[in-house]
Amino acid sequence: LLLLVVVGVLAAGAVWVFVKGQQAADALTTARAGVAEVRESLGAGDPAGASQQLDIVQQDTARAVQATSGPVFAIASAIPVVGATPAAVRDVAEAADDLAQQALPDLLEAGVALNPDTLRAGGDRLNLNAFESAAPALESAAASLTAITADVAGIETAATPARVQDAVAVAARRRIVH
Repeated sequence: LLLLVVVGVLAAGAVWVFVKGQQAADALTTARAGVAEVRESLGAGDPAGASQQLDIVQQDTARAVQATSGPVFAIASAIPVVGATPAAVRDVAEAADDLAQQALPDLLEAGVALNPDTLRAGGDRLNLNAFESAAPALESAAASLTAITADVAGIETAATPARVQDAVAVAARRRIVH
């Protein structure tokens, strides 16, 4: 009877981790699409729309982190070999959230400052003050991206399924997003 209870608890834990991992994957997929919308809004000269979409992206990545947090996910991540997959999913979710909370707001700020309408000072002249005002945000974004890239590079995927390995590889290549 005790064995049956232990097996039942382990099975329930495995299902819980799978469901939460899928919730995180879904949230990250939505966030990636949202980043494309941020870029499109900014390119269309709609900084307010880009900012609103960034808020949604940040909510999506926070949902991914929330889905991979908690004691069941932490215990599953700590199990040798088997825990590599939930640990990698958690680490990707955290990296995506860092990107959304730290780097993307700075990049949005720089994008607004470097709007083509702002850059033109008349005729063929450029407003160099726009570059100066964008520089701190770009420096901050670069520092965040460097840290996030290092975090993603440190994610161990050797004992994970191909789907997880591919997701981490894409995150490393694209720095989470294109």
